[in-house]
Amino acid sequence: MSKVIVQNITKKTRLDQYLASILNISRNKIVKMINEKKVTVNEKHEKPSFILSNDDIVLYQLLEETKTQIQPIMQNLEIIYEDDYLLVVNKPQGLVVHPAPTYQKETLVHGLIFHINGLSSLDNLRPGIVHRLDKDTSGLLIVAKNDFVLNKLQTMLKNREIKRTYIAITSNVVDVDAGKIIAKIGRDPRFRQRMAVTEQGKDAITHFKVITRFKENTLLELELETGRTHQIRVHLNYIGFPVWGDVVYGDKKNTDGQYLHAQKLKFKHPITSELLELSTTIPQRFYELMEKF
Repeated sequence: MSKVIVQNITKKTRLDQYLASILNISRNKIVKMINEKKVTVNEKHEKPSFILSNDDIVLYQLLEETKTQIQPIMQNLEIIYEDDYLLVVNKPQGLVVHPAPTYQKETLVHGLIFHINGLSSLDNLRPGIVHRLDKDTSGLLIVAKNDFVLNKLQTMLKNREIKRTYIAITSNVVDVDAGKIIAKIGRDPRFRQRMAVTEQGKDAITHFKVITRFKENTLLELELETGRTHQIRVHLNYIGFPVWGDVVYGDKKNTDGQYLHAQKLKFKHPITSELLELSTTIPQRFYELMEKF
């Protein structure tokens, strides 16, 4: 095991934060090391939240990395922004973001590995992925190129320092110009594969405003204040305006894919602190549907 003696701590510092900073490894990996008893503080196993003191002796053993068998595949990626630390890609509708034990077909990650020739955290199925989009949701996705940047961006996301704005076409006409949906989201107790508004869920807040009204539909702009699984889809269905084409939460007759697009991102660069404001145009398929309306 490797050894480090804690020095120069001037404020409360958690064990997982300290190791992540000195080892340049993502917080998730550090927590996994601690939970698997690969870390001791003064010869004792402590929790990730343990507060260190100067002169504490920390012993740690790095986890053995098991490389995934994800093969690079050339894709026509639309890169909106890229530098040495991260990139932002415009994910097409219908493409899964990353593989899973139950999904081994081609994903966005296959194309990212080909484009970058290596991403952070290649010991799992989600290398570099800061946040996810559903298969049928298109739009902007942030990808980190190393573990340090990945950890910083995920912390920023958790602290609500990354502004994410979406557009959606809904069933039914929203009769107020703007509003805020506050409703907890958790697993649907009747259908565990779905999410639902439930008192046992986690806090979730979605802001919306009307862009255009049609005879029986609405084009909305939405901003996430929190980031729960399927949040926009669940919230809009909850108030009676499901995303058009959402066969899970909306009208199962409209099966040409859901009309939800992550259009804008605004955040400070995790390394340079430059303010990044990125956006895409409205997808052509949105215009085609609106012309029908």
